[in-house]
Amino acid sequence: MGNRRFPSITRQLMLLVVLLFWNALVQAAPVNGFALYVGPLHSNNTDQNITGSGISINADAQMAVNDRWSLNPYLELSYEHTNQPFSLLDGSAGLQARYWTGQWFIGAQYLFHDENRHQSGNITADIYGAAFGLATGFEWANHWSVVLEVNSFEGQGLDLNSHNSRTDAR
Repeated sequence: MGNRRFPSITRQLMLLVVLLFWNALVQAAPVNGFALYVGPLHSNNTDQNITGSGISINADAQMAVNDRWSLNPYLELSYEHTNQPFSLLDGSAGLQARYWTGQWFIGAQYLFHDENRHQSGNITADIYGAAFGLATGFEWANHWSVVLEVNSFEGQGLDLNSHNSRTDAR
């Protein structure tokens, strides 16, 4: 059978993965605090053949319920260019319930949103209502974090293949 050895880069990557998982296992519980996020977003509405990308600005307040759960009320404002002759301005306010396992979390959210379509300086449409979504993310020890959200608007439920979905990476 011979002597098998992992290449040096493979050993280094395996060690990095082990250290990341070990670090996640020994992290403390979620802490109370405020956060401000700025990041890219992407939206897709296959019913109307609209795809957009832009920027999102979010603020939230995390309130630890216990060492595994937190509640996060938040506000979001986003602007995006589309593949159509209009742009979108969206505002939302919601509440996330997050389950923490080390530095990782997964959660559900309920939100209200108001989306305005702008064309040539005029509002041409206004879509608003309640929505449900899912979120996941990672928070480093220095409290920097990455969050990914998938929301389903206009009463389409939690179908991740929704015809009108929005994904925010912040």
